[in-house]
Amino acid sequence: MLSRKTFLILSYLISASLLPLSVQADDLWQIYKFALTSDPQFRAARLNYDATQENIPQAKASLLPLVTAGAGHNRRTDDISSDAQFVTDGRATFNRETARISLTQSIFDKPAKVRLSQAELEVEQAAVQFDRAWENLAIRVAIRYFAVLSAHDNLEVALSEKKAIQRQLELARERLEVGLGTRTDVYEAEARFQLTEAEEIQAKSDIDDARQALAEIAGIPIQSYSVLRDDAPLNSPEPNDVEHWIERALDNNTAIRAQSLGVDIAKQEIVRNRAVLLPVVDFNVNQNYSDSDGGVSGPGSEAHSRDVIVQFSVPLYSGGLINSLTRQAGLRYDASQQNLESVQRATRRVTRSSFLDVVTSIKRIAALQQAIVASESAVRAKEEGFAAGLNTNVDVLDAQRDLFGAKRNYLQARYNYILNVIALERAAGALDEEDLGRVNDWLQ
Repeated sequence: MLSRKTFLILSYLISASLLPLSVQADDLWQIYKFALTSDPQFRAARLNYDATQENIPQAKASLLPLVTAGAGHNRRTDDISSDAQFVTDGRATFNRETARISLTQSIFDKPAKVRLSQAELEVEQAAVQFDRAWENLAIRVAIRYFAVLSAHDNLEVALSEKKAIQRQLELARERLEVGLGTRTDVYEAEARFQLTEAEEIQAKSDIDDARQALAEIAGIPIQSYSVLRDDAPLNSPEPNDVEHWIERALDNNTAIRAQSLGVDIAKQEIVRNRAVLLPVVDFNVNQNYSDSDGGVSGPGSEAHSRDVIVQFSVPLYSGGLINSLTRQAGLRYDASQQNLESVQRATRRVTRSSFLDVVTSIKRIAALQQAIVASESAVRAKEEGFAAGLNTNVDVLDAQRDLFGAKRNYLQARYNYILNVIALERAAGALDEEDLGRVNDWLQ
């Protein structure tokens, strides 16, 4: 059965295929729309879904009438020589035309009916797998989009840190010139300055790599980006109960649903192999036509005939093949049940982890905000102490390193919170386009 999510995505793909590729995306939602029609992984998933739908007409074919027709032309030469009194000797060449049309309709074929049920389950499973492919696409777009923003943040922090260390290096040199500082202070500041230059170079490389990774999904170069608002909400999961989310995941998670359908398909395979031992009844009608020219042995003839047959067949012995196939299907059914149990256990773990990651992210962001405030105060105090001769240059540099480290962690923690929210919705089988739209509203 086609889910509402699958129907909406397929409908959008038809209309989105007409979008011009020259349009430049600048936020998460626009990049996601381009990825729907451009990402090779998702397009392959759609093609696999379309291909699986052909299983139903293929399975129906064996239950529908089969009509065949044939015709033939035969040129025959007779050369007769006989001692019999009433037999004419001679040689003659004559033609014979034949035609045949046949209709076969299955009356009772249990294996074919079971195969149709399997095909319907396979299409339903393919629809769920297509939903999961969409979830993968949405998560990949989000991860790569925020990786770009994170790379830009790292560059900005590196430049700010470089500027602060450069100012401290200049102070260290001035103090050394007037005899208030030491050469060690200068060396330490120079070393820190070179490290920030290396971080700047790496940050620029990371930006290019992150942008290429995002363009790989979108199918076009991305020229601009919307950044995360400072007032983006930090909401706890609703309800704030991990067991509720686990129960919801066990009912709706796409991996569990796909594997559960796989168990049903495997069970049907047992039924289908057992049904091979049942009789198969077919109804058959043959219409024949023959037209022969005259020959040595007599005049020509034209004949019409019709055969109406009800055919009954049942396998009596097949060398143990049917029993072996049934045992094999049973073992695969047991294996599919074990795979389902494995997926369910993994889903419990992933859902619990995702829930805790969301809760932890909120607390971590709040703690890092306080850490930034405290680090800024510490830097000011160290700088004042350095000016008064109470602190060394290394003390100031260490305080600056802690401050910019806290800023990096804070910015990354905000992105991690969003990705954790998306991961929790995905684990619970609740991720949809509204979630992406809500995240996109947090951008400016």
